[in-house]
Amino acid sequence: MNKQEQINRLQFRIERIENELGLVQPDYFAMPIKSNLSGKPNSYDHLLPDGYEFCAEGEAEKWVKVEMINTPHPQMKIGTIATKEEIAILTKNFKDAYRPIRPIQYHVAVHEAVTAEPNPYSVDWSNAPEWADVHCFNDDGTGNWGGFKKYRNNWYLEWLESNFTLPSGLDWKLSKTTRP
Repeated sequence: MNKQEQINRLQFRIERIENELGLVQPDYFAMPIKSNLSGKPNSYDHLLPDGYEFCAEGEAEKWVKVEMINTPHPQMKIGTIATKEEIAILTKNFKDAYRPIRPIQYHVAVHEAVTAEPNPYSVDWSNAPEWADVHCFNDDGTGNWGGFKKYRNNWYLEWLESNFTLPSGLDWKLSKTTRP
């Protein structure tokens, strides 16, 4: 898959997520983005059921009928959904009337941002010294900023008390966090 196809695929996913969440699309998403993951013409996007996208054959959970060619079941209309098992019994000629689909695969970063639990050791970095890269707590529960400062031609390790205290029930040995 080339870089432009990857970009189009991600933009398509973002558009679907924004639509589901009811968010207004930014201007750079104003033009419709069509999925072409199966290598077939993308004029079939209107046949996708809600929550599905086109995909490669190996990733398919279902198939959607996109053409009326001589099939053993002419009564099945365009847009009819077929299972993998139903597609498996069709010959190559009849299978060409269908395109593989799968549930929309949401971008992992978006999912993580929504479901990630906050770090109990995190602190407010707004008043941290500019040289501080790390914050941690000592065994007595006092917080410290840590980092390197440059003085002339050398770097020096610097520590400064942060005035934060370790929340009860947390292990000070796991408290090292880096600047966000």
